[in-house]
Amino acid sequence: MCGEEMSDINKHHDKAMELADQAFIARRDGKEEIAQILSVAALQAEAAAAEELKDDLDCEPTRSILYRSAASLAIDCHGYREAERFIATALAGNPPEDIAEELRDLLENVNFNRHLALRNIQLAPSELQLSIAGGDGAAGAAGVPGDATERGSTPPQIGALDNLRWMW
Repeated sequence: MCGEEMSDINKHHDKAMELADQAFIARRDGKEEIAQILSVAALQAEAAAAEELKDDLDCEPTRSILYRSAASLAIDCHGYREAERFIATALAGNPPEDIAEELRDLLENVNFNRHLALRNIQLAPSELQLSIAGGDGAAGAAGVPGDATERGSTPPQIGALDNLRWMW
């Protein structure tokens, strides 16, 4: 398929990018319902393009780029399991190393978003969640005072930052 009859794949991909752009504009303008509908349509079009190359492992980097794009759109639609499948399919092929790294980064994003969803945490686009993990002394090493260990307490130097959630 790679190199042959790519017109259907290009049509699906072009439509997906057009819809994704429209979704971005709608979201920017505060029209979240319209943005969500457009995002889902973009995801469907990009998934169709990617699936055309599912079994064509020699069609790199096109194949993995389409799956990476579909995974990103799935994340935008809160379809974390679907994004995970797209990433796994792409990594199961022969993606170039730089794209493989981008896919692994996307997988971390999926896991992070799943973590938030499981805990019923919603972050606004301007918010940041900071998690610190480590062995003994990790809190002190990160600059967190030793007496700020109660769950939900906010260290003074962190409390001054707007829109930052502190989780232990």
